[in-house]
Amino acid sequence: MTDINQADWTEADASNTSTPPNGWPSATMLPSQVEPAARAIRGAIKRWYDHAGPTLTSAGTANAQTLTYSVAPAALVRGDGFSFIAGATNSAATTLNINGLGAKAVQIGSQALTGGEIQNGLVTEVGYDGTAFQLISAAGSRSASASLTPTNQSGTTSLVGVMLGLQSGVSTITPRTTGRLLVTISGNGSNTLAPNAYLVTIRYGTGTGPANGAAATGSQPNGLIGGGVVANGASIPFSTTAVISGLTIGQAYWIDLQQSALGGGTASVTGATLAVIEI
Repeated sequence: MTDINQADWTEADASNTSTPPNGWPSATMLPSQVEPAARAIRGAIKRWYDHAGPTLTSAGTANAQTLTYSVAPAALVRGDGFSFIAGATNSAATTLNINGLGAKAVQIGSQALTGGEIQNGLVTEVGYDGTAFQLISAAGSRSASASLTPTNQSGTTSLVGVMLGLQSGVSTITPRTTGRLLVTISGNGSNTLAPNAYLVTIRYGTGTGPANGAAATGSQPNGLIGGGVVANGASIPFSTTAVISGLTIGQAYWIDLQQSALGGGTASVTGATLAVIEI
């Protein structure tokens, strides 16, 4: 009997009429063919159960993992799902080979794994898209996150606003699952000329993160602005939060602050911290 993923299994009951034991024809099936067909159905269902449930622990190496079932699938078919207990934690791009049918890349979206998405001893679920295995569920694959405490950057006299340069030359964040980020940036703002103000607003974009003092660039989510009026040149804490949605999974993004002086003076941000998590 062929497996459930083969073409001679159909969702329409009346169409499952292939020659026994691969089907159950209504008028031409001999009594001697009933028993093999029934056994074949049970075998196919059990093979499906073994693939769908974490019945095996992967072997091979951390980045080239393998699964070997007692009865090998005839071929990989788009839509095939496999669940297993990981035998190792991956450290880079990873492949999975089912019963020697060929090593296929394990991906999140169209992106190769980078390490830590598959965790030793934990259940991992993948689905075959016809070319690669898409990671559906695993300890390290649910969301992307990042945090950063940059050094203090130069202030600005700009009334229009310039970039703070939080992520200039450092790692960006790459959405893995939803393309939706929760961003919080906190710090202290000041202006040398009291009682004037400082303003900060979150911005994001792709490519290389802007340098400190660069012209305003990127997109501004929801028009969120933080800041305050400074008295006696004091430093005033701020915290600004935004949800950025509609991002491309697998695309790297920088997150930054646009800062400006309002009313004159030099506005500065010190002690900034950036926290980003995919939600």
